[in-house]
Amino acid sequence: MDNLSDPPPASQSWITQTGAGLLISIPLFLLSAAVFTMGFIIYYTGSVSDEVDWQLANDLLADSANSEQDEALDEKLLESRKIVITTDVNPHLSKQLIASLILLNKQDPDKPIDLYLRTEGGWISDAFAVVDTMNATSAPVNVYALGGTHSAGAIILAGATGRRVAFEHSVIMIHDNLSKPGQEEYNSDLVDNQRIISFYRKHAKLPEDWFQGYGDKVYYLNSKQALRYGIIDEIGEKF
Repeated sequence: MDNLSDPPPASQSWITQTGAGLLISIPLFLLSAAVFTMGFIIYYTGSVSDEVDWQLANDLLADSANSEQDEALDEKLLESRKIVITTDVNPHLSKQLIASLILLNKQDPDKPIDLYLRTEGGWISDAFAVVDTMNATSAPVNVYALGGTHSAGAIILAGATGRRVAFEHSVIMIHDNLSKPGQEEYNSDLVDNQRIISFYRKHAKLPEDWFQGYGDKVYYLNSKQALRYGIIDEIGEKF
């Protein structure tokens, strides 16, 4: 009788075949999953990118349309000697505002100019440049404080050469400029602070102790307080 080993049990053979199948199928499954995932990411990333580009294009078109409408409206207002400011006081704004004041003054040096102002503040030097321009023009400049008129905006308001008006919900914010973070910055702040103090002594009636010491002190005034301290001359109801 030949000495042959017995064949493996049927259950053992099935296990062996199954294990071999798994060794082949698992890498194939993982490879397929990776390909699918990459395709999914590329497809949807492209879709999101396209959607973002589309949204940005629409926003730019809307901004362009709004800008054209704003320019057309500003031109009509300028023809009526009215200027509306709702941004920070900065070099670009001061250039446009100074140019508008000079132009309107040249057109008619006796007819008032109305400036409607709502601003969170800005550069002190640009505010004083606007004030100097108002003083240099013959046409009186009325300034109307709308909503918040802060910092550099308060300087323009107080320095108006015509009517200085705030309304029921106007908030006027004034502050000094003396935080003393370092010697170089302190010297620059000191010059600005001296200009601010000198300006408000001339155009308003603020307490002297508001501008003493360090700390960049801030004061928020409603229209009644602004009237009491001489920053405005009247509380308006209608333009």
